[in-house]
Amino acid sequence: LAVGGSEMLLSAVLPKWFVRQRARALAIASSGAGAGPLIFPIWVSAVIEAWGWRNGWLALGVAGLLILFPLSFFVHTRPEDIGLHPDGDSGEGATAGGPAGARRPGAERSFTRDEAVKERSFWLLNVSGALFVAGLTGLQTNWLVYFQDIGFPPSTAALSATAFGVGSFSARFLWGSFAGKASVRKLMTLATVLTAASVLLLFPVNTLWMM
Repeated sequence: LAVGGSEMLLSAVLPKWFVRQRARALAIASSGAGAGPLIFPIWVSAVIEAWGWRNGWLALGVAGLLILFPLSFFVHTRPEDIGLHPDGDSGEGATAGGPAGARRPGAERSFTRDEAVKERSFWLLNVSGALFVAGLTGLQTNWLVYFQDIGFPPSTAALSATAFGVGSFSARFLWGSFAGKASVRKLMTLATVLTAASVLLLFPVNTLWMM
């Protein structure tokens, strides 16, 4: 549920607030997920070690509810709902004929649900996104055990999570900077290919520097 909520904010809410600066806004907003592996594994391990995994996970769930539920009341789906416009434009600049209209990357079309489900792109994006998340999530939940199984001590295997956190956090800003200058379709393809290659490269790992 927490993952679904964060993905909903990134994919459905945030793009409505930004047009010209959308790539940068998405990079900044998603950096929290990238920073998670740097911060939470140590904290979560300490909680579980102190209280046991059942009580530890219960405490983490309650903490997430107490923090996220009140914040949800401050989220507005669209800037127009509270009298604002995307990118902080004035009412005149937000229209196609206004003085700021020329700065738009092009008029955006909003699809209804019935229109969207008839588009091939809609299904390709959903299927590819689901496969990407399933594959990467499965990797994250098993790589520590995998590295221990092939001979790394637990403390050394944990370095893989730290390395992933560093790469994930920094790469979001890198991709965000490219997204404003290059084709998003090509960048998504490249990112997916690199991710698939990184998974395959796990199999020959047998030394610390390779890990």
